[in-house]
Amino acid sequence: MSRSKAIEEFREGMDPADCVGQLILIPPRHVKRLPSQPRTHFDPKQLERLRESIAAIGQQQPATVIPWQDCTFRIRDGERRWRCCVALKRALLALVVDAKSEEEEFELSAAANMNRESHSPLEKSLAMKRLRDGPLKRTVPEIARTFGVHEVTVYNHLLIVDRLPGEVLDLMDPNRMGSRKRTLQMSAGVYLTAIADHPAAVLRIARQIVRDNLSLHAAKAVIDKFADAKGIESGRGRERSPADRLDLLTSSLTKLTLRLEFFAGKTQREIDSLWGFMPHHRHEDLVERIGAAIADLSALHEKLVQVEGVSTRRWAGV
Repeated sequence: MSRSKAIEEFREGMDPADCVGQLILIPPRHVKRLPSQPRTHFDPKQLERLRESIAAIGQQQPATVIPWQDCTFRIRDGERRWRCCVALKRALLALVVDAKSEEEEFELSAAANMNRESHSPLEKSLAMKRLRDGPLKRTVPEIARTFGVHEVTVYNHLLIVDRLPGEVLDLMDPNRMGSRKRTLQMSAGVYLTAIADHPAAVLRIARQIVRDNLSLHAAKAVIDKFADAKGIESGRGRERSPADRLDLLTSSLTKLTLRLEFFAGKTQREIDSLWGFMPHHRHEDLVERIGAAIADLSALHEKLVQVEGVSTRRWAGV
């Protein structure tokens, strides 16, 4: 975006509050971070690429700033752009909007920033916790709408910060670990909450996952081994609600139906050709697995039919 599109450049003696609604150029010294900004980690390589882009073609997207009590502006959205402008010693192109309370500004900044992949899971988790536990007392559905995610995602993020020890959360912090790639991943963190009542073991296993760069499958195996030894039968991550389980069943049946329709439409000759060069034991194994799946589906079908009958009777007032 060219400088000519800015209304004017902010100068000494001007009141930031008088700039609301304007697109202006602001010297970086007049812009500061928002207190308790939800984002704390900025990837150096991403910043370098953005800085090179701004140096070459200028700032293409304005930041969003608010007037602050100390006659400066605070960043609501666009801190990376501001950091690059500071490094390049050039004015920041920004749209000035009305300021809210500090907590409302935190929420607006989270809404503007936290649905981006560049934000770490821990940053999102801590931001959600602040919205839930802070003065705004936001509910899970409200937080989900703010972040543009499913409620289950919010529950998982809150589960991590509510259940895992601080030392484990440190392993999820890219600022402490040096980069996102070295951190404990969100999926493994959720699974670790199953054994959260054993904090020493949680920390030991979390460190092992990070140290050995274990895949999620391998991490689950380590956690399951400990859980089985302790007789922990539930809580592998967040317990699913009935609605979540119904969604899972529906999506599973949809995927299964699509795949089965493909093979069911094949002729006997085509099916024979699939196994013409395969060992006999693989054919037997497949037949056995299909038989077991049919038995499970039949049992589930009978239960669902009974539920449907009960629901129908209740609906009819019987």
